[in-house]
Amino acid sequence: LRFEDFLDKELSIDETASYYHRGVCIEGADSFENILDFIDWLPKIGMNSFFIQFENPYSFLKRWYEHEFNPYLNKEKFSNELVQELSDRLDKELQKRGLIHHRVGHGWTGEVLGYSSKFGWESGLSISEEKKPYVAEINGKRELFNTAPILTSLDFSNPDVADKMVEIIKDYAKKRPDVNYLHVWLSDARNNICECENCRQELVSDQYIRILNQLDRALTSEGLDTK
Repeated sequence: LRFEDFLDKELSIDETASYYHRGVCIEGADSFENILDFIDWLPKIGMNSFFIQFENPYSFLKRWYEHEFNPYLNKEKFSNELVQELSDRLDKELQKRGLIHHRVGHGWTGEVLGYSSKFGWESGLSISEEKKPYVAEINGKRELFNTAPILTSLDFSNPDVADKMVEIIKDYAKKRPDVNYLHVWLSDARNNICECENCRQELVSDQYIRILNQLDRALTSEGLDTK
């Protein structure tokens, strides 16, 4: 082709995306304006989805507004109420642009133990005796892994664990019909799998699939089309 061809001739381009899900998962330290600009930019470059980890983006906003990794800046005003307000506004911006809404991921294991997923990697916590039967046994002990709920695996041979997790996820899906793809992940750590006698007889992948199948039945019975 000659340069003149681009001036004199018509050019028709017909493109099809290689992947259905084309988006980004929130990470790092983010201001509200940064996330909003990013959401606004996505459809302009052919992206169609955005993934907000956890119940809301508390952890990522906290890193920015409290400047956790920048000793040269003073902490700004920050609270749970502010985060929820900003989170709700971001949800509306996703809907406004027709972006596919992905949500949560890690955190369900902590929810079973009574800790909200919105606080991400919070640590320095302990588990009550009442909840210890739900926690993975490691080296003969049942404790929070590195004192963080999100890093803690569960005893998936305990039927109460699956029942509680499925109930929590189902209730969340009922409250959040705007979430198109609700991610169900296990703990956010390694070398933390339950070593109790019953769990030693199964693969974690088999336990995981069993919970997902139970969840699928629960969502179907509620008439929810959440993926």
